Amino acid sequence: MRNEELYEYVFHFNPYNELWSAIPRDIYQQYFNNNEMDGVLKSKELTTLFSLIGKGATFVNSIK
Repeated sequence: MRNEELYEYVFHFNPYNELWSAIPRDIYQQYFNNNEMDGVLKSKELTTLFSLIGKGATFVNSIK
């Protein structure tokens, strides 16, 4: 994985549901008003999000 792919996301941990979110930078401000937005990847493990993002934008868009 290229680290440049990670720059497209803001990562947030929610301690209440113990989930990490990978929020695309172009919608991160709306995310904090509504965290159930389309396009946000969520996982219990941060490394899972890194792996998904590392597979490329085409793959990420197919699972959103």
